[in-house]
Amino acid sequence: METSKKLKRVWVVLGGEQRYDEGGDVVGVFRKKKKAIKKALAQETYSAGGWTQIDDCYWTNGCDFIEILRYEVE
Repeated sequence: METSKKLKRVWVVLGGEQRYDEGGDVVGVFRKKKKAIKKALAQETYSAGGWTQIDDCYWTNGCDFIEILRYEVE
């Protein structure tokens, strides 16, 4: 008999250009959201002014973005 496994949450940091047009690259995978945010905001920006927060887990700088996505894994 198979037992059900409790799913664990991970936070994936993505960075790239124009969220829906160009896609992004995985910057890192973290077990804690706070660490994911720290890594996301530490990414270099190409335009002056740093990251501008758009929502809870999405920031932009010019045409660049950094995003944190939550996934459930076994």
